[in-house]
Amino acid sequence: MQSCPPPSKQAKIDSMFRVNKPWDKNNPSSRAIDRLIVQMIAVDSQPVSIVEDLGFQRLVAGLEPRYELKSRNYYQKLIEKEYELAKQTVKQQLPDDVEVAVTSDCWSSANQAIALLSVTGHFVTPDLERKNLVLAATPIESAHTGEALSNILLNVIEEFQLNDHVTLLLRDGGSNIRKAASLLQVPDASCACHVLQLCVKEALKEGVLTQTIIKKVKGLVGHFDRSHPAQKQLQNFQGALGLPKNRLIQNVETRWNSSLHMLRRYNEQHAAVAAVLSASSGTTLQALTENELDISARLVTLLEPLDEATEQLSRDAESTSVLIPIIRMLLRKLDKIDFAQISSVHRSLINAIKSRFECFLTNEFYQASTALDGRFKLAFFDSSQHEIIKDYILQELGSRAPPTLSVATAAGNEESNYYANVENLGSEDDSHETISAVAESEDQPARAGKTKRLSFLEEFHGIVQSSQAQGPMPAGKAAKVLHDYFANPELLPMSSDPLDHWRNKLRSDNLPSDLKSLIRRYLGAPPTSVPSERLFSKAGRIYEPRRRSLKGENIERLLFLASNMPQLI
Repeated sequence: MQSCPPPSKQAKIDSMFRVNKPWDKNNPSSRAIDRLIVQMIAVDSQPVSIVEDLGFQRLVAGLEPRYELKSRNYYQKLIEKEYELAKQTVKQQLPDDVEVAVTSDCWSSANQAIALLSVTGHFVTPDLERKNLVLAATPIESAHTGEALSNILLNVIEEFQLNDHVTLLLRDGGSNIRKAASLLQVPDASCACHVLQLCVKEALKEGVLTQTIIKKVKGLVGHFDRSHPAQKQLQNFQGALGLPKNRLIQNVETRWNSSLHMLRRYNEQHAAVAAVLSASSGTTLQALTENELDISARLVTLLEPLDEATEQLSRDAESTSVLIPIIRMLLRKLDKIDFAQISSVHRSLINAIKSRFECFLTNEFYQASTALDGRFKLAFFDSSQHEIIKDYILQELGSRAPPTLSVATAAGNEESNYYANVENLGSEDDSHETISAVAESEDQPARAGKTKRLSFLEEFHGIVQSSQAQGPMPAGKAAKVLHDYFANPELLPMSSDPLDHWRNKLRSDNLPSDLKSLIRRYLGAPPTSVPSERLFSKAGRIYEPRRRSLKGENIERLLFLASNMPQLI
């Protein structure tokens, strides 16, 4: 049998050339890699110029020699196409019967060259799954007036066909965004974390000595930040004294809990700081005295529950249902601790929380939201309120749709709605404040010197019990399901999803459609505008030194893709 001759050398060369021949730009594999590069640029906040970097070019060539990198302009145009595709996908994720809560906030770049207005959407799907999406981060091309912001918000709402579907707008206390909500005639509420922030600022002003201590510690931290020799000495004394080798933390004026983090870290490192200052002849700075250190420790104890409350309110899966329990348990905890030496701050803080959150605590929307959360039910309300809250929920079954949105004159906004607008809670303009416990900035220090412990809601979960007292059995399937729900005194664990109970009802075909609509409305809204603040922590990373020439619309596209793409691809 005659064997085939071995391939010629020329045949081998031709075969190798075919294998390594560059793909045409329309080749499906080439287009797939194009999209992957664009998605990487967006999700990882990379500059488009990365395609011109030698290291990246060598990496791509090594991974797939047949793929040819294109120009920056090519990928920029692909980003625009990817943005339009992603926007259509987001629109498809919004059900026709969606009831969506939105958050909004303003952001300006450090050099004030770019300003954006964010809009994020939060809703519960027909399958009772929670969804959080970014709808827009629109450039603000004019003065940041209420009229300008209301027009931007209305454009976003109309583009996503949400005119009759917005249940609540969460915002900070800035007068311009409050006016925008008023002009839109949309139910709105202050971000709970911003209101807490105002309470702390108000209380700290009452303590002259506490302000002195905060200022003194800030100066000490600044000294160690500026002096490399002092920093090295601190590390040496940390080792000698057996202290954790943690850096001191500087506070930031616009973030109240950065003062807490600063004091807590200083208290941990006081002995090492005092040792360095005693051994140094080049500074007149002095460590805190024993009395000042005691006051600092008490201040940390006072503020830690508020820091924890801020963190809990800011979780992605939380809804407005958690606000009333958190505020009631926060007040209970603060009442039970003796804060001698800072009694004026303690008293002022409690009074501020009571006065600023009173409108939330008595608001029908927030009360119903809490009652429909199986972790709480009616446990956080006086018995005299139980039937009132249940009656309100029964009345809401299949009743009102959210109000239609339209830009109106300021004079035409006096009509109340069933959300009892709570905009006056944040009447001071806190639009320049940020919530450091929840912003995802990479330079945010870790929580210092803090051991893992139960949240105060879990801590007090065993104290409260749901009411078993029930009125007569109401008519209608939905009303009967609610009757049985409230009659059962068992509460869900704090770690559970408040939608779990209702999902189980849905799966067992025991959740009437009108009750399901109510659940979607009242458990879909977040308690804060933190999602918008998180969005803008991404904006800061996108608009970094290598990308300062980016236009506002390009930042909007990249923000939209970076935020939504992880759950869309």
